[in-house]
Order: sequence, then structure tokens, then C-alpha cells
Amino acid sequence: MKLTVVNCGDPREYAVVKYQPLAPAYISAYTPSHWDRELVDENFQSFDPRACTADLVAFSALPRHVHRAYAHAATLRKMGVPTVAGGLHVSAMPQEALEHFDAIVEGEAEPVWQELLRDFEAGRLQRHYISNFDHSLRDLRVPDRRFIHRGYKIASLSTSRCCPNSCSFCYMGSLARKTYRVIPNEAILRDLAQVPQKMMVLSDANFLGHTEEHYESRRELCRMIIRSGIKKYWAAQITADVMDVPELPELLYRAGCRMAFIGFETIGQDGLGSISKSQNLRADYTKVVQRLQGLGIAVAASFILGLDTHDLEYQGVLESWLDEARPLFLNLGVLTPMPNTRLYKDMNQQGRLLCDGLPLWDHMDKATNTIRYSKLTPAQVEQMFQHVVAHFFRKRNIARNFLHQLLVRRRPSLSLLYLVSALKKRENTCRTAVPGSSRSYRAAQHPAPPVAK
Repeated sequence: MKLTVVNCGDPREYAVVKYQPLAPAYISAYTPSHWDRELVDENFQSFDPRACTADLVAFSALPRHVHRAYAHAATLRKMGVPTVAGGLHVSAMPQEALEHFDAIVEGEAEPVWQELLRDFEAGRLQRHYISNFDHSLRDLRVPDRRFIHRGYKIASLSTSRCCPNSCSFCYMGSLARKTYRVIPNEAILRDLAQVPQKMMVLSDANFLGHTEEHYESRRELCRMIIRSGIKKYWAAQITADVMDVPELPELLYRAGCRMAFIGFETIGQDGLGSISKSQNLRADYTKVVQRLQGLGIAVAASFILGLDTHDLEYQGVLESWLDEARPLFLNLGVLTPMPNTRLYKDMNQQGRLLCDGLPLWDHMDKATNTIRYSKLTPAQVEQMFQHVVAHFFRKRNIARNFLHQLLVRRRPSLSLLYLVSALKKRENTCRTAVPGSSRSYRAAQHPAPPVAK
């Protein structure tokens, strides 16, 4: 039996793909040894379904690339090759996905993957496998890193699953049966020991958790990394209340954490309430940034434009805060209705979606206007986006931060990474979705050229 796993993407977009997808590696860890396994990662090479020799093809895709998975599956169906798909988009839109694949996995794949393969071998493949997002991770296997393309410069590592928060715009907030769980520290260390890259990103939606038990688990993980002697530099998604957890910020730095991605999202309590981000209400954003960066952990501050509370004056409010707090990085996006989230349902009910279905999913890059805003036009949001990016990534700011990382922090590799990333982010733009202009339409007319391994 032969299994081909396809990580859908577009080689022309690889510049925005910073780190490794882990889903194929976890799937491989649960695939019996009598299966011949093959990976096709479309961030590096296009998948040609007409040349496929697999008995079963499994797809993983982000929303903006799901049209590629659907198109590949349609070709394979004509050839009589069965297909299966999973991931967050499939879990959010299972009925849509069932129209395109022979089988889907709704929820995390590990608990049902071997059952699915046994069913396939016995000729009784089911249409819909459900495992939810709440099963125990006590015996979770270490991902098979042979099933990750070697072209990635930055590694990924998973230390937890799901997120305890319920932000209206986030996939995780839309999941009905989810529980925040940490992976056992011993398994994390075994995985960490096999990572060859010096730099990593933790793929966790929320590294911190929300209970004292979670906090102690995170502290102990840092202590174990320190004791192991493994020297890696890594980034993680950390919530703004991290400074309220005793001892953890200092341990994060000693364990190798050098960047914290923090979803501040907006300035002002009314804005936070509009997106159900109440966990940020007590945080002093400026103190969080200054204290973390004082420890040596750079902050990548994430903000969203286009909330119902935002008007033309908000640009000045955000730029003033950025000048005051001076986070090292800015991740700027626009309010994006990810599939089946509460935000999507609200925008759909109010008739504010600019398009829907595949034409909408194709624009899920968080830099494309896909809704009608309350107090701003899409053109005004585009202009605000450009002004904030230009303001934050001024050449003198980039030069100052680069020299600080190089000469004060004495991190030559990280300073170079910062410089390259900052110069690229200066070019970030915002655009507006127009029905008929989605990637699925353009791809039909201008297919991506194959890229060699």
C-alpha cells in the first residue's frame, strides 16, 4: 500500500511560509510500517495528480489553498484514486469538504488515523471520521520528521493543542468540542532533540494555557530544556497576561525563547469586547512589551484593522502606541471572517461579506478586505494599513533595531533574520477582494509552474 500526503500550497507564495507544517509528520508517525509513504509539499513543488501512483492520497490545506486540494481531488476521483482530507478548514466546513473528498477527518487525526487505514485496507472506508479536539495527549507519538520537507529553514515544534480563549475571529474559538491540553514534557524533549535547525517556532495556538496546572507545566518544560543543554532559539504565541505568571518570563528566556507573538489586536476596551478578546482587558500593553523586551524576548505585536469600533482616527492611536511601546515587530492584518467562526456567521447574517465560499476562502490571508466595515470603507482600510506599515517600518527604526540586536544583544544570526524580515514586511500591502478575482479563478487560467525539489 502506498500513501501520498500532499501539503497544499503555492511555490510562488513560499516567501510568506516561514516554518514547517507538522500535520504530515504526525500522520506519518501513526501510519503502519507496511505502508509506503510519500510527501509532496507544494510550498516547494507542485503536485501532479495525473502522475500519482498512490493507493490513497491525504490532503492538508489552509483555507487560501483549499481550492488546490479540491481540484487535485477531482482529478484523482476521475482516475479512481481515493482521497482523504483533514485539518482546521475541513473541521470547520465538513459538509463542504465531503463534496470533494472520499473521506474526511473532523478534529485531530491521530486518534482515528489507524482506524481509517484499517477500514481502507478492508474496503470499508467511511465517509466521515470524527475525533474532536479534546482527546488525551498522554500517549501522543513524536512526529516523524522525515516527513517534513528539508527546504524549511525554521523548524516547528508542538507543545500543546487548542486554545482556551474564544476570540470571535479565530478558528479555535469556533470549535465546539475542544479542550486546551499540553503535550507531555518528555515527548516534547524527545522531539526537540531530533530538530536539526537552530531556530524554531512553536506551532501552539496558545503556549501559556489558563490554569495554574498549565503554568507549572510550562515552567517545568522550560526547566527541562535548560537542564538538557539543548541550545535552540525559538518563538511562541504567548498571551498578554504572561507577565502575571511568576517566574515564567525569566524561564522562557533561559530556555531559548527570543520572540513572543502576542495578539494585542486593538487599542481600547470597546474594540476588545467586539471580538470577545476579554482576556486582554487587564493587560497594560506597553508594560508587557517593555518588560519582555527588557528580558531579551522580542515582541511581535499583532493588531487587526477594521473592527466595528475603528474610525479614521484609529490610525493615529495605533501609531502613537507603537512609538511609545516600541515592539520589535508588527504583524498587521485586517478583520478576517475565517470559515464558520462567529465573526463569519455574524458578517454573513448581516450581509457584509464581499464574497463567499471558495472566492472568500481564497482571500483568507489576513491582508485582504473581505467584509464591509462599519465605519470605514475598504479603500480607507487599505490606506490605513499602508500608512501604519510605512510608519512602523521606517528605515531609521529598522537600522536602530538591527544595530541593537547586533551590538547590544550580540545576536548576529537573529539580527540578520530581523533585518531580512523587516525589509520584507516594509513591502506588505492590503487589498480588497473582488468576486471573480480569487485564486481559484486565477489558478485555472495561470497554473503554478512545477518547482523542483
